[in-house]
Amino acid sequence: MEQKRIGLFQKFSEQYTMFIDTDLYGVNMTMKTKMKLRWDFTVLDIREADVEVKLLLLDHHLIFTDNPMVKETAALTKVFSRLYNELHLVIDHTGTVKKILNLLIILAKWQDVKKEMLEISEKNPDIKNAVQLHDSIFNDETKLIQGIQYGEFFMIYFNKFFGKALPRTEQLVLPNFFKTANVNWRYTYEISKDYSFQNTNSIIVINGQPSSLGVGFYQRAYGQFSNIKDISKLNTAMEESGKYEIEEQTGRLIQAKVSRNEIADEDLYMKMTYILVNDAVLKEKLKRDKDFEISEKDEQLI
Repeated sequence: MEQKRIGLFQKFSEQYTMFIDTDLYGVNMTMKTKMKLRWDFTVLDIREADVEVKLLLLDHHLIFTDNPMVKETAALTKVFSRLYNELHLVIDHTGTVKKILNLLIILAKWQDVKKEMLEISEKNPDIKNAVQLHDSIFNDETKLIQGIQYGEFFMIYFNKFFGKALPRTEQLVLPNFFKTANVNWRYTYEISKDYSFQNTNSIIVINGQPSSLGVGFYQRAYGQFSNIKDISKLNTAMEESGKYEIEEQTGRLIQAKVSRNEIADEDLYMKMTYILVNDAVLKEKLKRDKDFEISEKDEQLI
């Protein structure tokens, strides 16, 4: 079977909207949230070894939550997101961040935000803790790069298949979705001919499942719940599935949907759905339904 490499091949500028739907049940804690984020993504230069890009955060909005703690921290999260709202980066062809070109500007913004936060932190210990955490990040460029890499845009846009020749199957060691234990995963990436936008685009289907989950996994992953739950009786179902539409000639993402589910029991699970669409796709969805949201209309996406 002929293979096709997925990557960034031409300069372009595009605006994207991401919807994130989270359904979490942690035995004695539940949380449902809906988030919407918008970015402006520009590919400035493509070289043999790397790519120069700019990423601007245009909006960061909490649509819904049923958890009061999330509401309390949403404003604080929005303040700290300002620090990442203008990124000028060098990435490699897999989407891995290699260098922050506007690092001095980001650090200067952090000093401004830090000053604001410290002025009100005496009355709120949570703010003081958040300032200390971010101070450790902004004093270490490696941690700052890692934070950008694990952010929603890079995590979903580039995912695990970018820069690779497809179809492909590979074994990866990655955390579970609760981020409490490493897992041996088996991922497959296939190119489908089920074109949905125009016949020059690639449709990529991804699937990831654990190779096996032993006793050690359950102890590491859910040991924190062992005093209120018999974790020896758990039988976790865990899977990542996704579908991407990418313009072959440029590498420009048109739309993507990724689901990540970890279901250990009826009261112990995490279900997350990410939908990332460019403005052309978003406008089409909004024409059909002015109240378009991820949970109600996501079946129409690719």
